[in-house]
Order: sequence, then structure tokens, then C-alpha cells
Amino acid sequence: MRTLRMIKVTCPDCGKVRDRIAYQIKAPTFTGRCASCSGKQRGKEQRGMQHPNWKGGCSRTRGYKQVYIAPNSPFSKMVPKGKGVVREHRLIMAKYLGRCLKTNEIVHHLNGIRDDNRIENLALTTRKQHEHDTLQKHLKLRIRQLEEELNYVKLTRILHKEHQQT
Repeated sequence: MRTLRMIKVTCPDCGKVRDRIAYQIKAPTFTGRCASCSGKQRGKEQRGMQHPNWKGGCSRTRGYKQVYIAPNSPFSKMVPKGKGVVREHRLIMAKYLGRCLKTNEIVHHLNGIRDDNRIENLALTTRKQHEHDTLQKHLKLRIRQLEEELNYVKLTRILHKEHQQT
């Protein structure tokens, strides 16, 4: 029976010493790192486009397109901590303005379609103004609904009276 030659190896990151078989050390992929440090390093290296599950950097959340922003992008300041993605309409508006958007700035879809991110469909507004405009829009819609209901009630009364007279 053949005995395997063991060699002591020190992790270059944390200094942990462990035994490794000699042929493992000769492998071209051998880094000398322990398992936990290898995982941490792989996590750093496999971000964004380097990740094996990369699907183009675009996803959807609640109807909004979200896109990946590289950490070295000038717009990376707009990315929430630990996320790596930002809503596409905010990125489009920021690129159009040539600056990062502030957290209190809202990008409004004029036609209400959340994934229609053409610049002519986007408007920059404040949170307060956006809430005011949205409330006003909902009130106008409700007024229109109530007017239609009122017209229906009036029409049914007229038809009911005509039916009683005949």
C-alpha cells in the first residue's frame, strides 16, 4: 500500500496551518488558502458578470426593471448598500442629467407603465410633489367614476318613470 506524502501549508490570508497531500499543491489551481478564505475570495471574484449564474444584469421587481451597476461606475453611489442593482428608470434619468439622483428625487412614469423607460416618458419630481400629483390623479378618477354612477342612476330613474307611465 502506498503512503501519501503530507505537507504542511499555511493560508496566506488567515495564517491557518493544515496538512495537504503533495500532489494537491502541484495542481495549477492550488492557491494555499483554507476553505473559508477560498470561499470569501471566490465571492469577491464572482460578482456581476463574472458570476456563473449571470443572466445579463437585468431583473424585475414590482413591475420595474432593475439593472446591475458595476462598483466602479460613476452611478454606483445610487445603489442601495449591498444590492448592486438600481431601478433602470432612475439610471436613465441620472445619465440624462449627467449626475447621480438624490434619494428624495422621484422619477415618475408619465404614462403609468413601469417598464416604459423612454426618457420622454420620465419626469423628475420630489417625493412631496409626486404624492400630491398621484392623489390629484386618483381624485379625478374617482370623480369621473362617481359622475358615471350618477348618470346611470338618473337614466334608470327616467326609464323607470317612462315605464310606469305606459
